[in-house]
Amino acid sequence: MYMSGTSGGAHDFAVALIPSGAVKALDSHSMFAHGFAPAWAFVCSLIYGFVDSQAKKKKVGTDNLLYLHRLLETIVEAKAHRLGDFLKGLRNGGETVKALYDKAMQPEQQIVLHANGIHSFFSHLFPDVGIRVGIAILEDNIPKEWLYWVPENKPPRSPIASLHKENSTLMTCVARRTMIVIENTQAEVMKGGSANFVHTSEGEKSAECSLICYPVIDGYTQQIPYVLNIAADKKGIFLEKNRSLYEWMLGHFMLRICLEHNLSAIYKHAEG
Repeated sequence: MYMSGTSGGAHDFAVALIPSGAVKALDSHSMFAHGFAPAWAFVCSLIYGFVDSQAKKKKVGTDNLLYLHRLLETIVEAKAHRLGDFLKGLRNGGETVKALYDKAMQPEQQIVLHANGIHSFFSHLFPDVGIRVGIAILEDNIPKEWLYWVPENKPPRSPIASLHKENSTLMTCVARRTMIVIENTQAEVMKGGSANFVHTSEGEKSAECSLICYPVIDGYTQQIPYVLNIAADKKGIFLEKNRSLYEWMLGHFMLRICLEHNLSAIYKHAEG
């Protein structure tokens, strides 16, 4: 490859930042590539130094930051492919602009992809731990239904109605409008009245798990349309001292989920 002047980590970073289409273009235009490579390597070495320092600050590791970058890029690429295919059909007279939402935009499908991305990232961080991710839909700050969960063969243990309890982790998360981290669900229950977790199913009573509840707050309306629920099947996996890391990572997904939510709201409003 053309990045031989960079160190191993910076080389991987430089390659990761180049879209796959650009890599193919560089390979087919070697003269341009040889001129592009030194400049790109220098720019990436500066960026890599910053990212590496942030990785150390967040204690997440540069490889994990690159993994997060690839996850987010993959989600965007999925939508780009749908839009590209739709545009081809539009130009060929086989599509109408009215069909744009159903066939190309698909915000609900994008939200599902983000749930899968969150699951993939935490599974990457904790490869020996079972991770489950669920997205709950809220109406007037009350959980209405589970929109999606992953793995698909492991639905949420809590029926949505059982989460209406004021001291459930989800409702506490909504009431405080902040992320809740439960290091050990069983130890949390023992706190009694001050607990931020209650058993909502028989399966939870014997399980010692870690839990994160994260409110997806729409920056424009300040409403909470969704809550992300991330569960680990072992205690002590999610720790309060790592709160800033979880908030930073999930913030990347929250911004994109809010975008898709607003696209869906605009379409529903236009449809009347």
